[in-house]
This record gives sequence, C-alpha cells and structure tokens, in this order.
Amino acid sequence: MYADLLQATESFIESLPAQQREIFKLNKLHRYTAKEISELLDISTRTVENHLFRANAKLRSRLKSLGIHLNVAAAILIGLF
Repeated sequence: MYADLLQATESFIESLPAQQREIFKLNKLHRYTAKEISELLDISTRTVENHLFRANAKLRSRLKSLGIHLNVAAAILIGLF
C-alpha cells in the first residue's frame, strides 16, 4: 500500500500545473508558509492560498478515487512530507 500511495502521490504532484506544482512542493516538501512562498515568488499570499486549496482538493479527490481514505494517507505520508 505504501508503494502505491507513494507512486500515486508523485504522479499527482507532477500532474499539477507548473505554478501550482511549485507552490505545493514549497509548502508540503520544504515547509514554506504561504507568506514565505508569496514573497519568494512575488505573488500575493491569497494566490498562494488558492493554489494550495486547489492542489489539496485535487489530492483528496485522487486518493478517494484510489480508495484511500485521507486519514490513512496522512498517516502514511507523514514520512514523505
């Protein structure tokens, strides 16, 4: 299950539009805040928040379509993010 979840997550991240992918990675992988990302990319904090909201909604939908409950995924992905 871990390998499937890892592959699905990596595939999901790479499928995001370029700016959304960059923002998602900065937030989830590198732990930048929305404010830090907005300053780094010279965009508004609200734009960053919108990208994160949409990416998270897409991730929830993708995991649900795979039959993976978010609580299980979060527990498994703690080591990834």
